[in-house]
Amino acid sequence: MKILNWKNEPSEGIVKGVLLVKEAKIGTTKNDKPFLGMKLSNGIEEIDARRWDYNDQVPGVGDIIYIEGKIQEYLNNTQLIIHKFREALEEEYNVSDFLPSLTGNKIQELTDEFNEIQAGLLEKYGVFIQELMVNSSRKYFIAPAAKVHHHAYIGGLLD
Repeated sequence: MKILNWKNEPSEGIVKGVLLVKEAKIGTTKNDKPFLGMKLSNGIEEIDARRWDYNDQVPGVGDIIYIEGKIQEYLNNTQLIIHKFREALEEEYNVSDFLPSLTGNKIQELTDEFNEIQAGLLEKYGVFIQELMVNSSRKYFIAPAAKVHHHAYIGGLLD
């Protein structure tokens, strides 16, 4: 599956792909018809999206969804009109594609600093941390610290 990059899509026709939900809420039109308004991200940019005549479950912030829809211009802004969507399957995306990231050099620098701090701890604390890190060290050094706000990027937990 591909991450949707609306700038590379034709202005006519159906677009398909996976996107990250940054905001989602139910609204009503001037005619009191419900719609789903969302702000979606491809990991680099955000786009406003609408699903008209929608009165179902609202996707959560941080969810990754598969969409089929159409790109259009509305009031000089690019907008995605969603025809249908569903929760994306795990094999359809890599979550790291949607997260900002520290550079490899910065992660290595912080890893080295972490190891220096660990080596300077009293033996009993150092052994404890070493045992914790045996099973999760790779995940710890690249994991974000949060889904949305504080250090929500690859390497954020280490930072």
